[in-house]
Amino acid sequence: MITLLGVLLSRMAFKYVGAAEFKNVLGWLASPDLIRFLKSAATMRFYAIILLFMSFVYLKIPRIDFFLCSVLFLFAFISMFYFDDDQLLKKFFFFYLGGVAFFLMFFIFGLPTKLEPMVSYSADWLTLAFILIYGIYVRVVIHGSPEWKKKYRTGLIISVATPFIICPIFKYFLLVPMPTEGLVVSVLDTIWYSVF
Repeated sequence: MITLLGVLLSRMAFKYVGAAEFKNVLGWLASPDLIRFLKSAATMRFYAIILLFMSFVYLKIPRIDFFLCSVLFLFAFISMFYFDDDQLLKKFFFFYLGGVAFFLMFFIFGLPTKLEPMVSYSADWLTLAFILIYGIYVRVVIHGSPEWKKKYRTGLIISVATPFIICPIFKYFLLVPMPTEGLVVSVLDTIWYSVF
C-alpha cells in the first residue's frame, strides 16, 4: 500500500512540477553538490545519530551487558555532540564506526560462543576494553583545550554515573531484569545478595 501511494504521489508531483524539474533533481543527484551535501556537518551528525542508535539497539543490547553498552552509548554520544566541533565529531564517528565494525565481525563469526569456555563474558570484557580505548582516544584528540578537558570529564562522569544509578534501581528495587545481564550484573548480583 505504501508503494502504491508513493507511486501515486510521484505521478502527481511529476504532473504538477513537470519534466524539467525532474531532470534538475536527477542532475543534482549526479552532480558534485550531492557529494558536498553527503559530507556536510549536518549530514555527518545524522550519520552519527543513526550509527549510535542502530548499534546500541540492534548490535549491543541483545548481546552485551546492559550496564556496559549503556556506558559506551552515552560516552560516545556525549563525546560526539557535547564538544560542538565538526572535526571532532567526524574523528569520533569514524573511530566508533571502526569499533562497531569490529563488534559486528566478532558476533557474525560467533566468537563469543567459541571463547566462552576460556573466557566468561568475552563480549563484555571486549566492550569494557573498547570503552577504555575510546576514552583514551577522545582524551588524546582533545589534549589542547582546557574547555574540552572539562567537557570530557563531565561527559565521562555522566556516562558512568547514569547507568550505575538508574539500572540498579530498576534491577534491585523495581525487580525489572536488564535486557542482557552479563559481567557487571553478575558482579552487582554477588554484592547485592551477599549484603542484603
